[in-house]
Amino acid sequence: HTSVFAAGEDSALTGVIRELVTTIGHTDNELDRSMLFRDLGAKYVKTMRQALDIEAPFFVDKLLGNFWQIGWIRMLLPAAKIVHVWRDPIDTCLSQYRQPFEGSLGVLTADLVTCGEFYKIY
Repeated sequence: HTSVFAAGEDSALTGVIRELVTTIGHTDNELDRSMLFRDLGAKYVKTMRQALDIEAPFFVDKLLGNFWQIGWIRMLLPAAKIVHVWRDPIDTCLSQYRQPFEGSLGVLTADLVTCGEFYKIY
């Protein structure tokens, strides 16, 4: 669809959540926390739009580990639509195994047994 940009699997959200976690303990009241969520959510969107030259009104970040961040995503981006796409577990694990990932996801998808364990967590 022309209104949606496929941003792939980007780790910018992880960086914003790290900043949030290290900062939130230093906020004294609910208003400060609300502003922190709003500001960091806007920072994430701006970072993604600039880094990937996104002009479409919407973008999709399909990083595998985003399911761990659903709570943070809801607070940072309350208007965001979260689309859960389900596939057959065997197809999913084989696809992850065949695709070389970097960082912690590379470890989680390096062999089929670990892929299966990762899927069970999901």
